Amino acid sequence: MLKKFTKQPKQELENILNDLTFANESLKTFIPELVIQFNSLYDEFISKVGKEIQKKAEKKLSPRSEDSKFWEALIKEKGKVRPPGETYTDNVCQTLKRELEKEQSLNTFLETQAVKYWKKLVVKILSFFGEI
Repeated sequence: MLKKFTKQPKQELENILNDLTFANESLKTFIPELVIQFNSLYDEFISKVGKEIQKKAEKKLSPRSEDSKFWEALIKEKGKVRPPGETYTDNVCQTLKRELEKEQSLNTFLETQAVKYWKKLVVKILSFFGEI
C-alpha cells in the first residue's frame, strides 16, 4: 500500500536524478549509481515504515490482560447466534477496526511515519551532493 502512495514521488525523484545527467555531463557516471542507492534507500524506507506499522498494530491488538474488553468481545463472537446477513467475520473485523481507530488511527500513524522516514530518505539523497 505504501509503495502505491509513494510511487509518484519516487518516480519524480528518479526523474530529477536522471535529468541531472543531461544537465551536467560530469555526473553521467555518478547518477546511475545514485539511482541504485536511491532504490536501496527506498526499499529500506518501505521496510522501516512497515515495521513501525506492525509494531503499532501488535501493540493495539495483542492481549493486554485476561479481562481485556477487546479480547472478550472477540471471544464472545465465537458460536454466537446471528441474524441472517450478519457474519462472524464481519463482526470481528468491525471490532478490530474500532480498536485500531481508537486514539490515533492507524492511517494517521502511517502518514506520520511515512513523512518522517521519507524526509530521512531525501536527506540521505541530498547528502550525496553535499547539500546537508
